[in-house]
Amino acid sequence: MQRKISVPGKIEPAIPDDLDRILTIERESAPNPWKRSFFEDELTGRLSYFLVFKDQKGNGINGFLIFRKIDDLIEVTNIAVSIPERRKGVAWSLMSFLKTFAFKGGVKEIFLEVRSQNTGAVKLYEKAGFKFSGIRKAYYRNPKDDARMFKLEIN
Repeated sequence: MQRKISVPGKIEPAIPDDLDRILTIERESAPNPWKRSFFEDELTGRLSYFLVFKDQKGNGINGFLIFRKIDDLIEVTNIAVSIPERRKGVAWSLMSFLKTFAFKGGVKEIFLEVRSQNTGAVKLYEKAGFKFSGIRKAYYRNPKDDARMFKLEIN
């Protein structure tokens, strides 16, 4: 049986009222979570795109994606999915949206970094077509970890 790779839902811009739920997802997802002020900055950032995934069942926000577009490049700065919704296609849907956005927007490359021990995320990015491009030794703290760098060339 093949696993479903996308889930019905709606991807839309985050708003300030979404921050409490986003912070909950961030805290359950990241060993060293972003502070509320970081998310507030992304809501108003000139180059930032801050998106949430809402399911069709009306259960609210199940994941989010934050990236910055600078000319013909995109850097993914944060992506997370709530624990009960993992491996159901939410992250895949967000990545698919990102790739379509990049293609339509004339983007040439998408970059991202991930903790080396976050094997689930690494598998997602590789499945989405990202290629390993290097290591940043001891990039993360609390706990200490290397960053694996990935890039995706958009044709």
